[in-house]
Amino acid sequence: MLRPEPMSQVPRYPVTAGVGMLAVAVTVAWLSGRSIEMLTDANWWPDRPWGLLTSALPHVNAVHLLFNLYWLWTFGAFIEGRLGHARTLGLYALLAAGSSAAETALSGGGVGLSGVGYGLFAYLWVMSRRNRRYYDTIDQQTVLLFVVWFLICIATTYTGYMNIGNVAHGAGAALGALVGVAASGPMRERAAGGAGAVLLLAASLVASAAGRPYLYLSAADRGGFWADLGFKALGEHRDREALEYYRKAIKEDPREANYWYNLGIALERTGDPAEARKAFHQAVTLDPGNAIYRNADRPPPPDEDNAEDQPPSGLGM
Repeated sequence: MLRPEPMSQVPRYPVTAGVGMLAVAVTVAWLSGRSIEMLTDANWWPDRPWGLLTSALPHVNAVHLLFNLYWLWTFGAFIEGRLGHARTLGLYALLAAGSSAAETALSGGGVGLSGVGYGLFAYLWVMSRRNRRYYDTIDQQTVLLFVVWFLICIATTYTGYMNIGNVAHGAGAALGALVGVAASGPMRERAAGGAGAVLLLAASLVASAAGRPYLYLSAADRGGFWADLGFKALGEHRDREALEYYRKAIKEDPREANYWYNLGIALERTGDPAEARKAFHQAVTLDPGNAIYRNADRPPPPDEDNAEDQPPSGLGM
């Protein structure tokens, strides 16, 4: 069984140690109440591509963090000693981005290094059977631990006891195994493994960017999904984007008054006051008791404070 390197060897493995230190720093900041959305939110990766990588850094609690750090150090230091710093960093980036994208596409997104950990495990499992330098790095006890833990995580998610990024675990493991195949064995198998890793990454990226509302959300939840994007766009004065997002939200859930109101804000900002009045009127029709909607026939000059800050429903992370 592979044993972790002594902590005195940290300087020899700067990539693995650096990722671990970043995870500790971001997790401590997050758990202390500081906002880290711009750094870690993978849900908005087409606009913030770094989120697919940095969403692996925060962890929901100390146990989550320590478990992932143990396996990152155990597997990662061993791999870094054989692949070198640059290739190890590339492997981490591939596993983080691929597992985050798959989780975002199918389950709404998540946080933590678990996808990377499962990817490193699968990579070493394949390499231990195909490359003598890696012989016996993953024994049956470690395989059993990772398989059983994977099943336990699925069970806790299914029962509602704890929501865990099972898609990230599976996608990370698949990517790690494919990279292992691409790095060892006959040339034809290497080519197939490399092509499989590229295709899986590409499919995850496309699905998380364009397909996730339709893969796991109900119609009402899709409305909330698009409205949340619209609200963020309004706050950043990306008004034409906000206009399209709110039109999509209303198409999915036309009975939500605040979608119509914020659509009116976007229409005002993009120079269509007549249509904005119609949107405000519809908001009042749906929620006549709301004073903001009733006064919307003469709204103040539009800015980000006009968008009603009501978090849409159905957004999971």
